[in-house]
Amino acid sequence: MRAGCTAAAWAYVALAAVFAPSALAQEVKDSVSRPTTATETIAVGDALAATAGIPANGPEAAAPAAAVAQQVPPAAQVPPSGFDRFASWMGVDSSSSGWLHLGTWDGSFGFTYSGDRLDSSGSNSTTSIATEYLNIANRGWSIFDPRFISGNIGVTLGLDQVKQEFGSQEQRQHGTVDGYTFDATFLGEKPLYAKAWADRIQGYTTQSFGGTTKDTVSTAGASLNLRPDNWLRQADILPDFEATLQAYRQHTLQQSSYSGSTYDDDQVQNVVNLNAHSGTETSDLYVLLQYVDFNYLSYGIGSYRSRGGAVNYSGDFGANLNTTWTSSLGYNDREGDIPLKTVTVNETVDVHHNSDLQTSYAYNLYRQEGNGGNALNQNATASVFYTLWQHLAVTAAVSGADSRFDNGKVEGITGSVGLDYHRNLDIGGQVFLNAQGNYAHITDKSSSGDVPVTDEFHSAPPVLGVGNGFALANGFVTADSIVVVDTRGGARIPTTAALDYTITTDGNLTRILVLPTSRVIQPSDPLAISYVYLIPEQASYHSSNESLTVGMDLGWLGVSYTRTQTNAPQLASGGVTLTGNSTTDTLIAALRANWRVVQAGLGANLQRYDSTSLAYKTQTYSAGISYQPFYAIGLNFNGGWSRTEYTVPERTSGTANGRIDVNFYAPPSIRYDVLWATLFALRNRITDSEFPTQTLTQFGTTFNYMLGKLTLTASAQHGDFARANSTTKSTQFNLSVNRRF
Repeated sequence: MRAGCTAAAWAYVALAAVFAPSALAQEVKDSVSRPTTATETIAVGDALAATAGIPANGPEAAAPAAAVAQQVPPAAQVPPSGFDRFASWMGVDSSSSGWLHLGTWDGSFGFTYSGDRLDSSGSNSTTSIATEYLNIANRGWSIFDPRFISGNIGVTLGLDQVKQEFGSQEQRQHGTVDGYTFDATFLGEKPLYAKAWADRIQGYTTQSFGGTTKDTVSTAGASLNLRPDNWLRQADILPDFEATLQAYRQHTLQQSSYSGSTYDDDQVQNVVNLNAHSGTETSDLYVLLQYVDFNYLSYGIGSYRSRGGAVNYSGDFGANLNTTWTSSLGYNDREGDIPLKTVTVNETVDVHHNSDLQTSYAYNLYRQEGNGGNALNQNATASVFYTLWQHLAVTAAVSGADSRFDNGKVEGITGSVGLDYHRNLDIGGQVFLNAQGNYAHITDKSSSGDVPVTDEFHSAPPVLGVGNGFALANGFVTADSIVVVDTRGGARIPTTAALDYTITTDGNLTRILVLPTSRVIQPSDPLAISYVYLIPEQASYHSSNESLTVGMDLGWLGVSYTRTQTNAPQLASGGVTLTGNSTTDTLIAALRANWRVVQAGLGANLQRYDSTSLAYKTQTYSAGISYQPFYAIGLNFNGGWSRTEYTVPERTSGTANGRIDVNFYAPPSIRYDVLWATLFALRNRITDSEFPTQTLTQFGTTFNYMLGKLTLTASAQHGDFARANSTTKSTQFNLSVNRRF
C-alpha cells in the first residue's frame, strides 16, 4: 500500500513537470520522499511506464524487457518558468532572489514650537503652535531585485496644538499632522523604465508680520522614461534620443489665520507633460507638450484648462561649424474664466566669420488673443561686430518692427552704430570710451493711444521689504488699469492694491512695490501683471539718440561719466506728453579696499534728467564693509541713501536703508558638533511727497547646533512696519529639536 501511494505521488510529479512546468511542480517534488526500497523503486518504474502508455501487468502483456526498456522516454526536462525567464533577462540568479528585500531603515522624532504676537493699529493677536512628530522611512527597498522594482517609502505621524488669542477672544485647536512619501522605479537599469510616486506633506509656516498658514500638499503621479541608450541608437535611427511622459495630480490646501480671521486657498490640478530631447554632436532639439486642468475651489473665477507646447533647437553648421542657429517656438491656449492664447517665435543666426568679425540675425514674433485684447508684434534685426584693431571695435545694427492691435498698428525702423575703445594701463586697470548713436522712424496708425498688456510675468522680490519691487516693461502706464495676480502653484490668486502692493512712478516707468504685510504675495512668487499703457495716436515721426561714455577703472577706484541726448518731436496722448527732446547726465564713482580681514566699498551715482514734460535730479550713495578677524567670526554692514527731486512736475522721493549682520561659525570638533549663529538688524525707509511714508525696522537672531544625530534650531525676531498712520508690530520665536535614528 505504501509503495502504491509513493508511486502515485511520483507519477503526479512527473505529470506536473511535463504539463505544468512551474515552481509548484518543484514544491510537490520536494515534498515527496525519494524511493529507498526495491519495492518502491519498482512501483515508481511502473508509474512512469503507465505515464508513457506501457502496460505494467507482467510479461504476458508486455514486450520483451529489452523492447520495453527502449520505449521508456528519457527523464523529463522541466522548462524554465516565467519568473526564471524574466530573471534570466534581468541577469538575476532566480534561485537566490526573494520576493521582497527591505532597504535601510531611518527616521527621526522631534518637537517644534512657533509663537508670534501681532499689534496693529490698536488690535492685537497672539498665536502659538506646538507640534510633535515621528518620521520613519525605508530607503532602497526592492522587489525580487533592485533592477526590477526599487524605491523608498516613509510615513510621518504627529500631533499639533494651536492657540490663538485676538482681543478678548481665545481659540484652541488640536489636530494631527500626517503624511507619507512613496516612490518606486520599475526596471531602473533598462533603457525604458517607469516611475511612480505619491506623497502628502503637511506643515505650518508663520508669516513675517503675524498669522499662520497650514499647508497640505498631496501629489500622486507616474512617468515613463526612455534613456538615450535605447534601441533607436542601436538601429542608428536617433543616436541620442531621450523622452519622459509624466502625469500627476496635485491637491494644495492652504489654511491661513490672521487676527482672528481665517481663509482657505484650495486648488486641484491635473498635469500631463511630454519632454523629449534628441541630440547630435552639433545640434540639440527639445520638445515639450503640456496639458493642465486647474480647478480653483476657493474662488469663483480662476479655473482653467490649458494646452501648450514648445520646440527649441540649436545647431552648429557651416565651415568649421562657425554658424549657430537657435530656434524657439511656443504655443499656449488657456480656456476658462480668463481665456488667453499666445504664440511665440524666436529665431537667431550667429555667424563667427573670424576672430575679428561676427554677424547676427534675429526674428521675433509674439501673438496674443484674449479678453484683454489682441496683439501681434514682429521684429527683425541684423547686427555686425567688427574689431578694427586691438583696442577698438565697432558695432552696427538695423531693425524693423511691426505691432498690430485692435485699434490699429505701429510700424518702425531703427538703425544704430557704436564705437567701443578700451586700453589696459601699465599701473593696472583700464581706461574706456564708448560712443553710441541711433535713428528711428515711427509710423503710428492707431485710432487710440491705449495699448493693453495681458499677463506680463514678473517675480516678487526674494525678500519682502520697504522699496522692494520691480518695474513694468512699458512706460506711461495708466495706474488705474493695473491688475496683479499671484500665479503660485499654477493658481491665479487675486491681490489688492494698498494691501498687497503699492504703485510708484520713477520718471516714465511704473514700479510695483510688494508690501511686507501682504497676506497673499510671498517671497519669490510668480506674478502676472495686466495693464494699459499709452502711445501717440495717428503720428509719423523720427527720433535720434546719441550717447558718450568715458571712464577708468583702477581696481581700487572707478569713475565714469555718460551724457545722452534724445531728439524727438513733442507728442502727447490722453493729456500725457510721451516724446520730446531730453538730456541725461550720469556720473558714477566707486571706491574699493581690501585689507586682508577687511573689505570695504563706497559708491555714488548722480543723475540729471531734463525734458519738457519731466525733469529731475537723483543722488544715490551706498556703502558696505565686511570684517572677519578670524575664521569663526564675521561682521557685515550694507547701507544706502537716495533722493530724487522732480522739478517738472514738482515732487520728491527718497530711500534710506541699512543692515548689519554678525555671523559666528564653529567647525566640527572631535565630538562632531557644529555650531553657527547670526544676529541681524535692519531699517528701511521710503518717502514720497505723493504717497505715504513706509518704514520697516527688524532685528533678530538665528541659532543652530548639531551634535551627532541631534539638531537644535532656534530663531527670534521683532519687526515694526509703519505706513502713514498705521503701525504693525510683530514678535516671533521658533524652536525646533530633531533627533535622527
